[in-house]
Order: sequence, then structure tokens, then C-alpha cells
Amino acid sequence: MLTLLLRRSLIKPWLLIAPIGIAVVAIGFVVGALLHWSALQVDNAAASREKDTLARAVHRSIQRIGKDQEASTVWDDAVVHVIAPDAEWFDANLGIWMHSYYGHDETFVLDPHDRPIYAMIGGKRAAPESYSSARPAISSLVRELRKKMASGAAADGTDTQTPGVQDLAVVGGHPAIVSVKPIVSDTGKIEQAPGTEGIHVSVRYLDGDFASRLAANYQLNDARFSWQDDKKPDQAAYPFVAREGSVLGYLIWSPYLPGSSVRMALQPALAAALAGITITIGILVLALRQGASALAKSEALACHLAEHDSLTNLPNRMLFNRRLQTLLDQTRTSKTRLALLAIDLDRFKPVNDRLGHAAGDELLRQVGARLSYAVRDSDMVARLGGDEFFVILWEAGDELIDALCRRLLSVVQAPFDVLEDTVSIGVSIGVAVSSTDTVDEEQLVRRADLALYSAKRMGGGRHVRYSETLEGLLTSRVARAARLEVSPIPARA
Repeated sequence: MLTLLLRRSLIKPWLLIAPIGIAVVAIGFVVGALLHWSALQVDNAAASREKDTLARAVHRSIQRIGKDQEASTVWDDAVVHVIAPDAEWFDANLGIWMHSYYGHDETFVLDPHDRPIYAMIGGKRAAPESYSSARPAISSLVRELRKKMASGAAADGTDTQTPGVQDLAVVGGHPAIVSVKPIVSDTGKIEQAPGTEGIHVSVRYLDGDFASRLAANYQLNDARFSWQDDKKPDQAAYPFVAREGSVLGYLIWSPYLPGSSVRMALQPALAAALAGITITIGILVLALRQGASALAKSEALACHLAEHDSLTNLPNRMLFNRRLQTLLDQTRTSKTRLALLAIDLDRFKPVNDRLGHAAGDELLRQVGARLSYAVRDSDMVARLGGDEFFVILWEAGDELIDALCRRLLSVVQAPFDVLEDTVSIGVSIGVAVSSTDTVDEEQLVRRADLALYSAKRMGGGRHVRYSETLEGLLTSRVARAARLEVSPIPARA
């Protein structure tokens, strides 16, 4: 058969060319059809995605207006100014501010009888009577909100504080989002009969600036608002539909239409590039994560070293001062007492002189560990230098203070094993408790030091609580020291 066809083709060439041509045309037609169908599917999918994105954006914008309103409508001051209207206050909080900060185009404030007491249009205060032109589009929403409030309806969502009503309507010749919210007390201290609250109305035009922002934010090409669906064949239209189903207008734009031939031609290169980028990004993210982790650890270590004593690892003076100041500030408002214990070691110097500084350092480390173990997790033990320690007791009652002091005396008096030697020392404690006349942390530290000095004078190994009588003892000792021209307070042992 093939031989016969070849022979005939010598006589009639079209017998061979025709089948080949038909086959080529058929293959070209099939490939072209597939390419056209693929391009059409891609284009439709892209346009559909843009419509879905736009629908979500409009829905979020409608919800956002009610959330914007709650920044000022859930506020005692707003309730008060509805009762006693103040146009300038409304400008700064419920009117012009809504335009300048959130981009709302019109706002109205209605009293409990739905009478307008304030109006803002286009960023400028307007006469309250200008509400009459917007009333037909808004009054039904106000009535719906009144019913909600009277029935005790809950907030619209988990991220809102009060019920509200939103819809699309034509206001002032503009298609617009209209949102009505009640003006209520944020503290609950102002009583309002349900359904008689003041009403705040916000209007956001859908044409003009709103459409421009949507186009910019979602990269919509040639976006425009139109009252009619007058899109061209290569354009898409999104209808603005009110709750009762009427269409207020359309947002028309040119959707992104990627050709399937271009997409198929670029797909291998894009896939390879995407894979390379993914791998590169993965390597970079891993490296950045490791670097960030190392940096965080380094910063944490540096912060710890800056706030802790290098010998005992206890909080140092800087962290102690900050903690003490913070807790003192809290005592002034929470009526909670704070106790400060100034601690000085007895017989530390002879041990340090006899065994050396290395033994002295080891002894200080062990003392710090014992003090930390003896207090609660909410308390702080700090070393301010030498053998000087401080303990901050939070929520300290008299029984707790005395019990903890006895415990600290006991744990320090127990023998220490230091560099293959056993040593025994004691401790003296001065206690100062915060009170209404405590001015600042310096005064509290001074009182604790004064009580500590008294404990040392009494032979050590005890705790003494600050009292005003100690001030008299200090004054008399200072005067006597001045006469003898010696230091009034000797160096600690």
C-alpha cells in the first residue's frame, strides 16, 4: 500500500503532500486549541482570584469601619458629650478626627431620640441639619441598631466591643459604606437604658479615594467606579451589593491576564529559578536563624553579666536598685509592704586574712548560695560588694520577716567547707520595712544600714529592725564622733 502510494505520488504529488499537510494542520490546530484553552483557563483563574481578593477587601473594609468607630464610641467622655454636646470636642474625637485618621467621609452623632447633634462632611464640620439629606439611607440602620441594643444583643464579633449595623447605600450622591454604632460607657459607670444610647454614624464613599486605595493596595489596573456594568471584553467588574440585593455600582478594572504560551515558555525557567531561590532562601534563613540565635545568646549573656555579680552570680547593685525602685513604686499603689534586709558577715575578715583571697571568694560564693536557697522565689538576694548582701522581701509580714531572719542567721552560722578547711562565721542583719513615710529607695537602704549598724554594735549574730530610736542613737554618736574627730561609724568587720 505504501509502495503504491509512493508510486502515485510521483505522478500526482498532492497525494503525498495533502496527508502531510492535513496532519501538520491538524496537529497545529490541536496544539493551538490547547494553547488557547490553556491561556483562557489561566486568564479566567487570574480574574477570579482578583475578584475574590477584592470581595474580601471590601468585606474587611466594611468591618473595619465599625472597629474604627469603637476607638471613640466606647468611652465615658463620648457619652457625657452626647448629653452636653460640644462641637469642638466632637471635631477632635468623633468627627474631623475620623476623617483625618481613618479616612471616613461623613460622620453624624445622633442623640437618644435620633436627632442630629453633630455632622462632619468631607473633613469639615457641617450643620447638624445636613443629616436630613442622608437620613433616608441611614434611618433604617439606626432603627435596626436600636432594636439590637434594646434586646441586649452581644457584640458582632470577637474583636468588637459593641453591636453595630453596616450596609451599602447611596449617601450624598456617592455609593458608600454606612456603619452605625452605639456610644456607650467604657467603664460601665454611666447608666444607659438599653436602646436609648447616642448613635455614631460613619460614611465611607466607595468611589474616589476608596476605589483609588483599593487599586493601589491590590494592584488593580485601570480601576474606576461606574454606576453601570460598562466593562469592556477584556475587563472585569465587581458589583457593590447592598444587603437587600440592590446593586449600587461597580468597580471596573483590567485584570491581569497571563498568556498560556508565555506561561508555558517560562514555566521551566521559573520552576528552576523558584527552586534555586527556595534553596537559597532556605540556606539564608538557616544562616540568619543561627546567627540570630547566637546574637540573642550573646546579648542575653552580656545583659546578665551587666546585672549580676561576677563572683556569686547574684544580682549586682544596678539590678538591685532597679528592682527595689520598681517594688517601692508598687507598694505605693497596692498597699503591700516591702522589707529590705541589709546583711553583713561577722568574722569574715579574719578568715580572709588567714586563708587568703581565694578562700574568701569561695566563702562569699557559698554564702550567696545559702542566702538564695533560704529565701522565696519572689524575693531577691543581691551582693553589692565585699561581704555586703541585701535581700528584698516582697509582701513581707512581721512574722515572715522574723522567721526569715532567723533562718538566714541559722544557715550562715553553719560551718563552711572552704579549700579543704572548715570555717565558721556569723551574720548581722538590719531590717527596714517600707511605710507611707518611705520617700525612696535611698531612704529605705539608709534605714536598713542603720539597723545593721545597731546589730553590729550589739555584738552581731542577730537581726535588728529599724525604728526611730535608732536615729537618736546615730545623732548622738555623730556628735560624739565630731568631738573626738573620728569617723562616727567604724568599718565593718
